[in-house]
Amino acid sequence: MKTAFCTLLAGLYSFQFYYGNQGCSLNCKNNTCDESQNCTEGCNEGYWGTACTLECSSTCFRQACNQTVGKCIYGCIQGRYGDTCERRCSSRCLENFCYQNGTCVKGCTQNWAGNQCDQCNFTHYGADCSQSCSVNCVQSACTNDTGVCTYGCKTGFYGDMCNSKCRRCPQGCDREMGNCSEHCPVGRFGELCEKTCNKGCVNGCAKSSGTCNSCVVGRCGDFCNESCYIFDKCQYNSSKLEELEDRNSRNISIIKTVIAFLCISLFIHGCSIIWILRQRVCKTREKKQKTKNDKSASNERPGIYDTVGENGGYQELGYVSGPSHYDRL
Repeated sequence: MKTAFCTLLAGLYSFQFYYGNQGCSLNCKNNTCDESQNCTEGCNEGYWGTACTLECSSTCFRQACNQTVGKCIYGCIQGRYGDTCERRCSSRCLENFCYQNGTCVKGCTQNWAGNQCDQCNFTHYGADCSQSCSVNCVQSACTNDTGVCTYGCKTGFYGDMCNSKCRRCPQGCDREMGNCSEHCPVGRFGELCEKTCNKGCVNGCAKSSGTCNSCVVGRCGDFCNESCYIFDKCQYNSSKLEELEDRNSRNISIIKTVIAFLCISLFIHGCSIIWILRQRVCKTREKKQKTKNDKSASNERPGIYDTVGENGGYQELGYVSGPSHYDRL
């Protein structure tokens, strides 16, 4: 009986605390509500719900929230985010400050990256982002979890973390196995350029097989390891022989072409010289013939005395007739 009386008194006290003298909640603005005790003018700051009986989260800025759904109106206090500011900002946010969606406002602490600073930056890896990527990685970039180089290795290195050095590879090597990417230095061959070309080779040898590019004088064979002093006795493999024959054939064709050109040129020049000489000879002959003709013509004209001599009849007539009549007188 006594317990029931105490319960009744507590209920009456609670009723008066929430609904006041008029039956409304004390959190109703202006202490006004309808018959169902729903606050008609909204809630006092810091409360929400139809009867304003629910308290806004203490992590809401100014403890102000939407009176219908309870979302924080002005955002959260420093270090909190979420609709009701129930979540903590990442400890890796600078100054422990983030927007209501969790994005760090002022960036991340050292070695961390991402909107919420929840991953390593591109030059670090590990659970706490304390390990640096290899300096041999391109851009020093690696994956967050394993440290494998993201963009490959710098020239001269290979391996997942680019911590192995290529040897004797001028153009770098394959990332996985370390095989040289292109040619070996002169005098070396092999996948790792670890082998030495034969001493008889000139200008190095093939990377894959070690076959000499050419041989020193007196040596022949694929590896220039055979002695020879007469060219015909040197042994060449079929591919080299064909190459040599092709080269000789091309050279012979070029020589023939040059010789033919020279012959034609000499023939043309010879004909030109002969024609010029013939022209000169013809002109000389013509001059001589003209001179001879002129002399012959001058010799054929009769002189005064020649005429007298030829007409001797006149002389005889004078002699026969004797002295003239006038001489006698």
